[in-house]
Amino acid sequence: MKTYYDEQQGMCINGNFWQVHPETGKPWDTDSVADFMDKVKAQTDNDDGVAQLKQQVIARVKLLAYQQLQGQQWRVERAKERELQATLSGNDAEATQQRDNLKSILAQREALRVKSDELEAEVQRLTTKAELLAYVIEF
Repeated sequence: MKTYYDEQQGMCINGNFWQVHPETGKPWDTDSVADFMDKVKAQTDNDDGVAQLKQQVIARVKLLAYQQLQGQQWRVERAKERELQATLSGNDAEATQQRDNLKSILAQREALRVKSDELEAEVQRLTTKAELLAYVIEF
C-alpha cells in the first residue's frame, strides 16, 4: 500500500487523498500522521514477511515433489524398456501388460503433481506467519 502525507492534499492512501483520518474522522496533525505511517509500515513489513515465507514454503513443496518424481524416474525408464522389449520380440500380450504398467506409473506421477498443486494452493490460503511456520507438507 503506497501511503504518504502531503501538506495540501492530506494523506494519500492507495491513490486517494484523505483530508481527515479515515478511522477517527479528525483532521490530520503531526502525531496522527506519524501514528498512521507507523501502522502502515508495520502492516507492510508483516505482509512482506508473510509473502516471503509463503514463497519459501511453496519452494519447499516444489522441491519435495521434484525429488519424489526424480526418485521414480527409473520406474518409467524400466517400464518403457520392458514394453519395447516385448514389442520387439513380438509378444503382444506382454507388450500390452507393460504398457498398462507404464500407464499406471505415469498416473501415479500425475497424482503427485496434482497433490503438489493442491499443497501450493493450501499455502497460498494461509495468512499468518504462525500458520505458515506450523504448516506440514505431506505427500
